[in-house]
Amino acid sequence: MVLPAAFNAFNFLLFKGFFDTLPSELMEAARIDGASEMTTLRKIMLPMARPVVAVVTYFAFTGAWNDFLARGSCS
Repeated sequence: MVLPAAFNAFNFLLFKGFFDTLPSELMEAARIDGASEMTTLRKIMLPMARPVVAVVTYFAFTGAWNDFLARGSCS
């Protein structure tokens, strides 16, 4: 119930805005060190994106919880 709520345009804009602020030198340095794109994402980019992941998780959970309570009170 929470996972589909995480896929909306606002959350994608949050992630895009965050990843656009990261310096491209990080990815270039990882590429020079021999890391693949997936390794760069998994070991460099996602650990730096923990605050954004926490915010998106909070928004998704709060939205799903509010939907759950709204449907439960009408019964």
